[in-house]
Amino acid sequence: VVFPLSSVSSMSSVSDDESPIFKRKRRTEVQFVDLHTVATSSVSSPIQDVLKTPQFQLRKMRKQMALERNMRDDLELELAASCKIITEKETQLCLLQQRLQRLVRQNDEQEPKELEELRDKNERNGKEDQVQKTLDQPLEGRWNYIANFLQSQCKYNPDLGTIVSWQNILNGKSLDVELSKVKYQTTKTGFSCVPNYN
Repeated sequence: VVFPLSSVSSMSSVSDDESPIFKRKRRTEVQFVDLHTVATSSVSSPIQDVLKTPQFQLRKMRKQMALERNMRDDLELELAASCKIITEKETQLCLLQQRLQRLVRQNDEQEPKELEELRDKNERNGKEDQVQKTLDQPLEGRWNYIANFLQSQCKYNPDLGTIVSWQNILNGKSLDVELSKVKYQTTKTGFSCVPNYN
C-alpha cells in the first residue's frame, strides 16, 4: 500500500503523546507538603492522637483478649489437674470408709462372742473356786487337827519337835513324810496314838 506524501507528513506531524495509536500513561506526580510547627495550647501529641484512634484501641483489645485467653487456658488446665486429684482423694476416702464400716461390723459381730466366752469363763472359774473352797474346808480342819496333835505329842516327847518340820506341816508340804516321822518316833518311844486324818 502506498500512502500519499501529504498523509505521511500529516502523520509525522502528530506527536507521540497525541497519537491515537500509541497512548502512554502519564506519570503521577507526588507533591510533598511542608510541615510547619504551629503553637497550640493543647498538650496532645500526634502519638497520643494515634493511640486514641479506634484502630489502635482495637489492636490493643485483641492483644489483651489473646493474653486473657492464654491465661484462661492455663487456669483450665490447672483446674482439670486439681479436679483429677480431688477425684482420686475422694475415691481413696470412699475405700477407707468402706473398710472402716466393714471392720466395725466385724467387731460388732465378734464382740458379743468374746463377751459370751469371757462370761462363760468367769462362770467356770467361779464354779471351780467354789468347788476348791468346798474341798479346802475339810483339808483346813485336817491340817489344824494334825498340827494340834503334833503339838500335844511334843509335850510328851520333846525329841519329836526336832524331827518334825513344822513349817512344812503348816505349808501343807510333804505331809506323809512328816507323819511317817511321827509314827516312827511314837512307836520308838512307846506312844501309839497316831491321829486318824482320813
